[in-house]
Amino acid sequence: MARHGAEPLDTPLTAGGTTFPGRLLTEVPQAAVRVQAPADESGLPAVLARVREVVARGAEVVAVHDGAAFTRILVCEEIRLVHGRTAVLVDGDADPLTTVLSGRADAVVDGGIRGGR
Repeated sequence: MARHGAEPLDTPLTAGGTTFPGRLLTEVPQAAVRVQAPADESGLPAVLARVREVVARGAEVVAVHDGAAFTRILVCEEIRLVHGRTAVLVDGDADPLTTVLSGRADAVVDGGIRGGR
């Protein structure tokens, strides 16, 4: 904390023209495009095609919801690591600190999908 000035989840995040005071969010950012994760790995090709589509249309922030916990993480990693966009994981069961520190997502919405489009 002394080196960076804040605890990891309290580190500000600027995404889609908005600055959030931390990485643990209470709702999906309004600027986020939602992508539904698949129930299992067999659905990943279609969802990753959807991610490519929304990124090509200019999405800066993508919120990943539903599906299986494992596929939500895989889709978030694709958004961050392949496309260089902000990934928001919507998952009330995820450990936000581990998710952010591991680089799996930029932010976590703790709970159901609210807000956004």
